Amino acid sequence: SQRLADAPTHDEVGALTNRFNQMLTRLDDAFLRQKRFTANAAHELKTPLATMKAGIQVLSADQAVTMEDYKEYTQKTLLSIDRLARIIDDLLLLASAGEKTAREKEEVWLEPLFDAIISELSPQLEQRAITCTIDCGDLLLQGSAPFLYRSFFNLIENACKYGRQGGRIQVTARQAAHEIVVSVEDDGPGIDPAHLPYLFDAFYRVDKSRSRALGGSGLGLSLVKTMIEAEGGHIHADSDGVHGTCFAVYLPA
Repeated sequence: SQRLADAPTHDEVGALTNRFNQMLTRLDDAFLRQKRFTANAAHELKTPLATMKAGIQVLSADQAVTMEDYKEYTQKTLLSIDRLARIIDDLLLLASAGEKTAREKEEVWLEPLFDAIISELSPQLEQRAITCTIDCGDLLLQGSAPFLYRSFFNLIENACKYGRQGGRIQVTARQAAHEIVVSVEDDGPGIDPAHLPYLFDAFYRVDKSRSRALGGSGLGLSLVKTMIEAEGGHIHADSDGVHGTCFAVYLPA
């Protein structure tokens, strides 16, 4: 972690010194993110286990336990198991998506893709009275249909969860040089710009209490980033913390 003193010259030694210090900064950031991931993963896995353990202890200590008590505990245990299963499934997908393996590519037309996503999310959209409009024309991508579906599903679902009640979600796609840019924008409260650099880190939460209340594990955006990069693209988030959030996905045409 020790940095070299800034070189007073502007020659090769000065340039090498600057690059060495920049490398150490990147390594520090990588180690910090790894520590945060480990701590957050342990916390996410520990919470449902603690819930199940507490239930067992209460039932064991209660001499007047009833069948209704057992039914209530069983329901809570099933919810905790489902949460653990979702986290483990997402971690496995995160690991497999990040592997440099050849994947079968196919033509993916954006309009039918988004129509299917909106149809699946329609109960949530109707519950929050959110209008979702799609403007993608006759654009298509060459890629993995499951990865693209899951990526855009997560983005639109997040916009529904954290957007404004009775608000709108705008999904647009356009051709730009040698890539296609897909934007998912909501009109919710937005995200503080201070959070944006860490938004795609696994288990990172802007609002921890609200994320858990909505059933999130903190892996959704990390999965999106990993799957988009596996498709040869990249993703960028933009928000001023007041007027909504826009996620822009850049994919090779």
